[in-house]
Amino acid sequence: MFNKCLQSLIIGSIALTSGSAIHAKETSDAPDENHFSIGIAVVSQHAPFNGASAQTVPIPLISIRQGAYYFEGAETGLHFDKDLGGVTPSVDLFVAARSPWGRDRQKLSVDAGARVSLDTGLGKLSGEFRHDISDRFNGSEVIARYSHAFAAGRVTITPAVQASWLDRKAANHMYGVTAAQRARMI
Repeated sequence: MFNKCLQSLIIGSIALTSGSAIHAKETSDAPDENHFSIGIAVVSQHAPFNGASAQTVPIPLISIRQGAYYFEGAETGLHFDKDLGGVTPSVDLFVAARSPWGRDRQKLSVDAGARVSLDTGLGKLSGEFRHDISDRFNGSEVIARYSHAFAAGRVTITPAVQASWLDRKAANHMYGVTAAQRARMI
């Protein structure tokens, strides 16, 4: 049971943290060009206790960029960057929908936050702060992420590693069990 949970957690983390894990590009490499990409990822999540069913959830990965404005899946915002000869610092101000998928649709919330990134030839290192603005749980999260993109023609693969720190309110909202799950456990 523990190995299956760990395996699904790693698979889910890699798929979700990579942004658009695999996508087709219809743009040049110039950052001010129009950009559109689409793809799909499959994420499996197991319940935190025996007796609850596991679910496999397909997640479409959609990305639209126009200048400083972007829309990616459940996140939209403003992106500012500056190329400094091979090193590109950037700042994102965003609003994102959040839900502990496969559990309770009543837990859907909206976060606002800021992300600071440094993109080099060795990969992209970023730090992010997000907070619930929907007054659903009023929790916060800090995320550190490293990713490196590999291009193969029109396909880009972006594996990533991420560490997240949630406050108690965010952790209870995202990973706590619902009343129905608690009743089944008893």
